[in-house]
Amino acid sequence: MTEQELFARLNLFKKLAIPRPSLFALEKKGERSFARATPDHGLMVYPDAESCRVGLYAQECMRAGDGWDDAPLLMCGALVQMCDREDLDRDDYALIKSLGLRYRGRGQWPRLRRLRPGRVPWYLEEEDRELLAAALDAACALAEGGRLCLPEDELAVVAEDGLRWEAMEIAPAPPLYPVADIPDEMMLARLKKQPKRSAAWEVTVQAFPYPADSGDGGAPVCPQMLLMVDEETDQVLDICVTNDYQGEGYRRLSDAFLTQIQKRGRPMRLRCANIRALSLMEDICRKTGVPAELCANLPQLKEAFESLLRLTGEADGGEE
Repeated sequence: MTEQELFARLNLFKKLAIPRPSLFALEKKGERSFARATPDHGLMVYPDAESCRVGLYAQECMRAGDGWDDAPLLMCGALVQMCDREDLDRDDYALIKSLGLRYRGRGQWPRLRRLRPGRVPWYLEEEDRELLAAALDAACALAEGGRLCLPEDELAVVAEDGLRWEAMEIAPAPPLYPVADIPDEMMLARLKKQPKRSAAWEVTVQAFPYPADSGDGGAPVCPQMLLMVDEETDQVLDICVTNDYQGEGYRRLSDAFLTQIQKRGRPMRLRCANIRALSLMEDICRKTGVPAELCANLPQLKEAFESLLRLTGEADGGEE
């Protein structure tokens, strides 16, 4: 799939009237992918059902303005966005210019990105171009038959043997986050004997504000960070960072919580800023007798995070 062929399909897609967001499926050789077209001619293509559920959940978080939730960094697929000219980077504009294309007006310039969990949105690879091309063709075919925007309880499936309709069974769902545990029974016994404090602690586990070199020549990685604050003293108890999104390195972020319990005693409760933090800590909290809860309004944690942004921005020579 050449860039010229992909943009030819994209230009046809841009002519479609899309009155509301439309989710449809593509089926090839028994495998199913999903695509979501939006009225501004955005298109997100997911390679499988699980990535689609997580992607829809991430979009809900973004619409709600939930800054603590980093689910967008767990999205997987290929994305088309319609942007203003100044939103394109040098490579985006050079590609469009090399194809002899020019767009006019705001929200008319295509930006194409590859999305992978834990990575900064990056430039397309061949598999992404193939995925997008198939979805663009399917969207145009559905629109031609007046079937692009079906009722929300119906799903159009564009298959090799034709078009069919099914009941909509895809719904937004958060990712399955890893869960931490206590290494051994002796440690657990010691932790349970620690005195109970009168104050709560606040914690978030989310993307570190600045990406890092992946080391593989591909998209930069977005490290995971644990930030924990004592509500009583306003003290930042710990900051930990790892490039590991799913494995042992990620689970070890919980060591900061265990270490603080050994030093200071058990908090009255643990207030978690997002589902990722709650998922990581919930089992440990249950075993140590520390109530854990999801809490959207955590001003002290927010202040600590904003201070971190200022410090890291100054260290990089950037602006606040």
